Amino acid sequence: MPDIIQTCRLSGKEFIIDEKDQAFYERIGMPLPTITPDERQRRRMSWRNERNFYARKCDMCEKQMISIYDAASPHTIYCNDCWWSDKWEAKDYGQEFDFSRPFFEQFAELQLKVPRLALYRKNCENCDYINHSENDKNCYLCVDIAFCENVYHSKWMIKNKDCIDCHNIENSELCYEVQYQEPGYNNKFSMFSLGCSDSAFVYYCIHCKDCFMCSNLNRKQYYIYNQYVGKEKYEEFMSKVDLGSYDMIEHYKREYEKMVQETPKDASVFHQCENCTGDLMDRSKNVHDSYEVVYSEDCRYCYDAGYMKDCYDTYESAFNCELQYECHGCNNGKYLNFAHVSYDNHDANYIDTCHNSGNLFGCIGMRHGKYCVLNKQYSKEEYEELVPRIIEHMQNPIQENTHASACVEYGEFFPTERSLFGYNETLANNFYPLTKDEALARGYKWKDDFEKEEYQGEVYKLPDNIKDTPDDVCKKVLKCKVTGQAYKIIPQELELYRRLGVALPRRCPNQRFRDRMKLQNARALWPHTCAVSGKQIMAPYPPDRGDTVYSHEEFLKMLYG
Repeated sequence: MPDIIQTCRLSGKEFIIDEKDQAFYERIGMPLPTITPDERQRRRMSWRNERNFYARKCDMCEKQMISIYDAASPHTIYCNDCWWSDKWEAKDYGQEFDFSRPFFEQFAELQLKVPRLALYRKNCENCDYINHSENDKNCYLCVDIAFCENVYHSKWMIKNKDCIDCHNIENSELCYEVQYQEPGYNNKFSMFSLGCSDSAFVYYCIHCKDCFMCSNLNRKQYYIYNQYVGKEKYEEFMSKVDLGSYDMIEHYKREYEKMVQETPKDASVFHQCENCTGDLMDRSKNVHDSYEVVYSEDCRYCYDAGYMKDCYDTYESAFNCELQYECHGCNNGKYLNFAHVSYDNHDANYIDTCHNSGNLFGCIGMRHGKYCVLNKQYSKEEYEELVPRIIEHMQNPIQENTHASACVEYGEFFPTERSLFGYNETLANNFYPLTKDEALARGYKWKDDFEKEEYQGEVYKLPDNIKDTPDDVCKKVLKCKVTGQAYKIIPQELELYRRLGVALPRRCPNQRFRDRMKLQNARALWPHTCAVSGKQIMAPYPPDRGDTVYSHEEFLKMLYG
């Protein structure tokens, strides 16, 4: 089949649907996409408010709780205990499909009726303030974590313990401000490390121990500024490095940023990958145009995902996923299309917050459901007769308004216009920022009171060193030095900072998250010339930054010799 050049109905940009793409869409019985991969990713992200939390009451038990929906939300919001209880049943909200009206209009009405989870978490203990997470214990203000214990202010963490302010690490312990690591122990201020321990301010180091301010090293010990110094001199130097001092941390952070800028970089950060394109992949095969993907095969346009096979256009799906298309946050899901934050499902289309279910179409909040449409129960025969009729109806939609993204129904993820959040509340605005006027022109919602005023109350001034920080700091209000927002330190967090021997942060958790995002590679590729071979390559570094870039092959030669 020849390539098809499609014009995006939102941006007007042209994009290519190649032979492999066409084969995949034919395999799953879907029409060709009408918007670019970036616009499809923006749309999925526009349904994700992952870290903006609000105080409100549970609409069932009326207990105070934290939720991703503010108190003014028109939706019914339940706390975790109530939502997972047997005190309500999603099928009680079932409704007949009306063939005289658009599908998404009916779906939105159902969303207003069916109770929603305040935060997405499952099988967790003492984790009231985490989101999009499962199987965790004693964690606080985290997103996308699984099988973790005593983890704070972190994102995309799997099988970690006693970590704080980290991103995308696995099988690690006692880590602080670490990104992209597996495994690791007692590391601080590190990026792209494998099997490192007892090190600080390291960048792309492999199986290193006792290293400080080093980059692109393999199996080294007792190195400072990429120079071997031996055990005695290393310990003498480190005795003078006190990361419990905030001023000293800031000094070394500036050195670290300069070192990272000057360090030769890998064109694509791949580890044990075969025939992959994109960046930040681990143990994957035939995965293309994807970013931050692990243990996956035969996928394309996937982001922040793992343990998948034959999936296209997914975001934040992981663990035993197969044949997912246009899905967001669907762990342990197979044969899913257009699904939103739904775990342990199979054979479903257009579902929202459904769990342990199968054979659903247009359902919300289902638990252990089967053969349902718009939450109404049908027999297997009735379901199989009704769903094709609804699909045909969606393929010839009744247009509700003039916004371009509302003109197509079947074959498309939920429209951004119908997101339950303001565009500026969602992760879409982090990766695809818009002004208020630009968002409104597209028909998106905008939360006007989202940017809160600076805290005006009494502010506690932190001592420079963690050793001088009293226990009652947990009763004090701290003020972010960047945003002016108030934040607090909880006792468990303070205990971990002391164990790690690092100063308390002067920035609020959301600002620290934004700071980490600035350090990450872009999710796009630009043409570069390999600094060693002269070969033309693609890499995730904007050309105007002036990075020295090696092809992946030349980088491995340099790293492993």
